[in-house]
Amino acid sequence: MFDPAEVHRLPLFRSVSKAKLMEALAAFMPSEVDPGQVLMVEGEADRSMVLVLDGELSVHIGRDNVEVARMGRGEVVGEMALFGVLDRRAATVRTLSPCRLLILDLSGLTFLRRKRSPVVTLLEEYALVIMARRLRQTNERIGQVGQGEPLPQKAGVGLWGRVSSIFGGGRGGGGPTPDPLVFLVNLPAFRDQDPGSIASLAARLKPEAVPAGQVIVREGEAGDRAWLLLSGQVQVYRSCGGDHHERIARLREGSFFGLASVVDGSPRSATCLAETPCWVAVVPGEWLRTSELLEPHEASLLRRGALEALAAQVRLANAHVEHLEQQLASRPTVEMSASPMRPPAQPSVGLPPMGAAPAAPRPQLPPRRPKG
Repeated sequence: MFDPAEVHRLPLFRSVSKAKLMEALAAFMPSEVDPGQVLMVEGEADRSMVLVLDGELSVHIGRDNVEVARMGRGEVVGEMALFGVLDRRAATVRTLSPCRLLILDLSGLTFLRRKRSPVVTLLEEYALVIMARRLRQTNERIGQVGQGEPLPQKAGVGLWGRVSSIFGGGRGGGGPTPDPLVFLVNLPAFRDQDPGSIASLAARLKPEAVPAGQVIVREGEAGDRAWLLLSGQVQVYRSCGGDHHERIARLREGSFFGLASVVDGSPRSATCLAETPCWVAVVPGEWLRTSELLEPHEASLLRRGALEALAAQVRLANAHVEHLEQQLASRPTVEMSASPMRPPAQPSVGLPPMGAAPAAPRPQLPPRRPKG
């Protein structure tokens, strides 16, 4: 039904040796499906993903069954549910044409992990690229439909800040220096993971203090690092013309942010501003782009955390777009330009998995060195 050499020619698998790919393909189930068939249903609990060898799929979300994407040869759908980032399907998927598919379910993924297959790493990296592109596109839409307001001015350090600096206190972070290990073991992404692996990753993280009012991430700049928010609160803004910015979210302890630029190499798509004194841990971009810089178990943990964080941010941004567009649709045309929109209440974001995303450009994976 399919030629392994055909699969090896797909961009996703070119960096894997043919021998390793042949071993991994034993975990996939081939399938031929007629047009008009439903493969996945939004809201279902289903741990499996589909790789398209031939044909075209359509992706739909919401009660109105809005089409948000089309998937073709070499693309993957359902990977977020497979990896457990989403506990239920975020979209409904149908076949638009006769399709040849490879299906990987949870038992197949477990098999690949036992074999320490490089295919697992490739699928995780692929999912990161997709989520980064979806977040970027959603943030762009917020900039188009939002009205926003000027960014808050940086506040003074205040009496406590001056006294703290005189006596050698934190240079911006609130409270004592946090222990990254205590932080990591409480993250949902790391539940049921090996404690030794978590400890070794935590040992690499160095807390840094950030004063209230400091810009941590600036929209439009290049990005070579991400951050784990150990304590404090960070506001996220998207520019929407002139000096106005739409507030997207308030990040709290447990957030992993600044990821999209690290993953896809594009400029920052939002500005992150410390609302309160914060402690953060810097995550160098190379840790996510080049797995060889970490031990395999550390790299796997980091990718898992990044996947959950990006999924959370995409769904939050999606909800914000929906709110803004509903407000636009409900306003009389003559009032649209004169009446500023009131932004919605801002939920807090951490690492718990979130959901669906709008259509995104088909991602091109960054080049990787061939492995044996």
